Formats: sequence, C-alpha cells, structure tokens
Amino acid sequence: MGWDSCEAWQSKADVVKAIQADHSGGGWTLLDSSVVGNTYYGLHERIDAGKVQRLITCCLISKGGGTWGYKSMSEDMGPYCYTCPKRILDKADEVEAVSYSATEWRAKCRAHARRAHAVKSLKTGTVVRLIPGLKLQGMILEVATVVTAKPLVVVTEGGIRASLKRTYVAEILGAPAEFVKDHIVHVKVG
Repeated sequence: MGWDSCEAWQSKADVVKAIQADHSGGGWTLLDSSVVGNTYYGLHERIDAGKVQRLITCCLISKGGGTWGYKSMSEDMGPYCYTCPKRILDKADEVEAVSYSATEWRAKCRAHARRAHAVKSLKTGTVVRLIPGLKLQGMILEVATVVTAKPLVVVTEGGIRASLKRTYVAEILGAPAEFVKDHIVHVKVG
C-alpha cells in the first residue's frame, strides 16, 4: 500500500482524473466525489447478487520531487482522514456499511464535522478544552477562554495569551460568567 505517481500528472486535477479511472471497474460505479484540501473522497457502489454495497475511498494527494501522486485507502481501513463531506456520508449511509471499521470511520467523520462547525462559530468568552499535550513555554495547556475568534486568540487559566490554530481546540466547554481582559504573556502558537 504505497503511493501511485506519474510524471505525466501535471496538476491535482490530473491526479483526481487518474484516481477516478483507477477506481472504476470491478463492478464498482462512482456515485459522487469531492476533494477537500489534499484529500480525495469517492463514493462507489456495486450491486452483487441483488445486494447494494457502497464504499467510500479516501486518497491522499501530494506532490514530491516535482511529481504528483496519491495514496489510496478505503473507509474499512480506518484512514486518519476525517474531512469527508456530509453529502457523501449521507449517501453512503443509505445502505449498510461494508464493515464495522467503515461504520466507525463514518462516525469519526461526522464528529469531526460537528467539531469543525462549532469551532468556526466560536465567540469571545467561550471556554474551550485544547488538544491533549499542547505545550507553551514549558506549560501544558488544557483549558482556555477565547479572546477573539478571528484570528483565534485565547487566554489560559494561568494568564498566558496565545494565538492558536483552530485545530488545537478539542472541545467547547461553554461560556464563562465573567471574561477577564487583562493578560500577562503574549505569544503565537503554530
């Protein structure tokens, strides 16, 4: 399970065309597809002995050394890519998933989408839990309060003010009763 590459591919669009051609056949039909960042998602269907099967493929797209390539995986492999569009998940869920791993992966994609939506709608004063292990100036950061949403600036319980990537927010805990505007240290993370 390595990477497929070709010097003839000159753009991401060329890679997507190649992925779609490579994933056609064997009785599978492409129903829908989407590219999110550098990840391609394809929804495929086949009918075998009257039973409809649907499978989502996930392909990482990259350019290295001047050559475009992709790594192909399917949802039943449990890929660590959780940005599959809701419309593809919804269409896939119309029939039973091919495996328990695929069902779990779809649930993780939906959870990621909910978290991403919630993080996009952060407001000043919202209390958030940060991803585990996030360190700043030797201190582990766990809980912080949003100072500004765009760009995301937070202040920790210890008074450290930091500019963070939204992906560092693990969970929204709620709004505090009182928001403190005096901050001690100003740093940028990420």
